[in-house]
This record gives sequence, C-alpha cells and structure tokens, in this order.
Amino acid sequence: MLHLLQPKKNLLLLPALLFMLLVPVIGGEVPVDTEYNDGPYIFYQGDSLEARWVCNGNAIITRHSSDDSIFPNTKCGKISTVPKIRQAVDEAEPIEFTDVPKIAALSDIHGQHEIFIRLLTAHGIIDNQGKWSWGNGHLVIVGDILDRGPRVMETLWFLYSLEAQANAAGGRVHVLLGNHEVMVLQGDLRYLHPKYEFVAKTLNTDYDELFSKKSVLGHWLRTKPVTLKINDFLFVHGGIHPQMLDLGLSFTDLNTTFQSGLDYSREAIDQDEALDFLYGGRGPIWYRGYFPGEKNELNDLKPILAAFGVQRIVVGHTSMEVVSAFHGGRVLAVDSSIKRGETGEILIWEGGEFFRGTLTGERMLLGQ
Repeated sequence: MLHLLQPKKNLLLLPALLFMLLVPVIGGEVPVDTEYNDGPYIFYQGDSLEARWVCNGNAIITRHSSDDSIFPNTKCGKISTVPKIRQAVDEAEPIEFTDVPKIAALSDIHGQHEIFIRLLTAHGIIDNQGKWSWGNGHLVIVGDILDRGPRVMETLWFLYSLEAQANAAGGRVHVLLGNHEVMVLQGDLRYLHPKYEFVAKTLNTDYDELFSKKSVLGHWLRTKPVTLKINDFLFVHGGIHPQMLDLGLSFTDLNTTFQSGLDYSREAIDQDEALDFLYGGRGPIWYRGYFPGEKNELNDLKPILAAFGVQRIVVGHTSMEVVSAFHGGRVLAVDSSIKRGETGEILIWEGGEFFRGTLTGERMLLGQ
C-alpha cells in the first residue's frame, strides 16, 4: 500500500463541458505503439479550461472558455460531445437510499469498456445509443474502473455522463471507490496498462497527475464514497472487517473519514488510527475475508449486518467466474472477472429476486 501524494489545497471549481473520446481499441491487451488516441484530460485553469489529448501518438493541448466545444483535431479518432459538466462541488454525495425498486451492480471493469457496455445494453440499463433507459433503477459500480485494461477513459466519461441522465429520469448511477482508484490517486501506478504509461510520457507528466484535484475527473473521483446503502443492502468494494466496528465511526463518518485521506502522505495516514485501519489490508477496499480460503476468513457476519442495519453485503475485488452468493446469500460477489476482457456478468435485483445477468441478456436466478 503506497501513499505518495502530499495534501493539496482546494481549488476553485468551475462549470465546463464533458466530452467522451471513443478510441479504436477494443478490450484485451494491446501493444504500445505511436497510434494511440486518448483523452480528453480536462483541467480547470482559472476562468478557462485546458484539454490534453494524445492524438495519433502525439500530445495536443487546447484551451477553451467554459462554453467552448473541445475538438483538438479531426484526425484524432472519433470524438463525441456530451452534455455540460455539472457544477463541481466538494459536498459528499448521498449514500443511503430506500424504496428503490430495482438495482443492478457490477465491479472491476478495469478498462474493459466494451464488455461493460454490452452488459448494460443487454439488460436494458442503456439503449442502443448508450443512453440511460432504466427509469428509476439504480446502477452501482462497486469499484475498480481504473488500471489493467486499455479503455479506462471511455468508461470514466461514460459514467460521468450517465449519472446526469439517470438523475433526470429518477434513477441513480453510483460509483464507489475501489483499491485501484485509490492507488492511482495516491501515485501507486504498478498496474497501469502500457497504453497509459505511453500517454503519461507523451503528455510529459506522471499518470496520477492527470487525475489531480485540478482535473475534472480527479475531482469527481474524490467525491465518491467507499460504502453505500440501498434498501437493506450494503455495497463496498472489498468488505467490512469486524474490527472496523471498533473504530466507532457512523456510516457517514466512515465515508467522510476515508475520503479525507485520499491526498494524504503515508506518514500522515500512519499517524491517524482510523485512516491507518481504513487504508490497510483489513480496510473496506482491500479486505477479502468473506470467501473460503482467503486470509482472515470470516464466518459470522451477524455483527456487521446488524451494525449497518442491512441484510446483505455486495462486494467486488475478489474475482469469481460468475456473479456468486456466499454465506446463505448474505454476501453477493459481483467481480465476475470482466478484467480479463473475455466475458462478464451483472447482478440484478428486481421484483424481490436476485439474478445473474449475462452478456447475451439472459437472467438466471441467483442461487442462495
């Protein structure tokens, strides 16, 4: 666990436009070459915006007013505009929801954008044009969008846009922090796809600086929670270790305390008892103890369920072949190994039943 960034000052956040670049790379491993298209990485620059791109392997930097459209080069792949970026604020997002009629959840996308889009389309969460079509349903991404795969930016911009569409329709898109979001924000870049090593070098910066507080996406990620409650379900990337309850944090304090450490140094985290636990191996983004054979295997979930007032815990982080249930259905594992770039599944709760959703649109009742 590395924590390399020092605390930074808050920056003035301005409204802007959001854009999604669709690069011609489809899931799976790709070699490093000089034909990459990537971006935009958009930064706040006083009263204007700066957009950084890699176009056909070359760096392009463009500057714009907040009302401009950003098109760096017509030869830079296929570029699509999307609605304006929402006003950036530092307020925490809501983390508790009740009476939600339907929920979908998946995790560990890791740059495999095509599989992610296929799953959402196959189950009617988005339409064939990539627009929200699930009404008042809630979609939960249980962490780990970043690292490993070659299409991270497409997924980030897509989810940023989809949030606004879902809100307008009475639904919600929730993005939770996973260990790989935290690693990138704190400068631990050991799991980058070679494409992003090339991008950072071409843009003459460290990759984590592309997600600094000054960037649109960097600020957006820093507002995301580490845990979420919908109805009587708890969502968390890794899991809740029973010793975490000894910290005495409320559900709200758990999230705000965790978020407060995102830009701290390792030394600062070590000096804070709560942060040291939350960012450690037993913390919510790293713990794997709900599964047979894992370190610190846990058998009694009752204290955790009672402390959070839930009946089930939905987690990612620990790879499965398919969406799976453990502990009599009290733990639902949604990391279906999308990161391999071959297949994947989505958990769907609707009509009081849990289903495994496949890439073909098939729904299978989830065994308890």
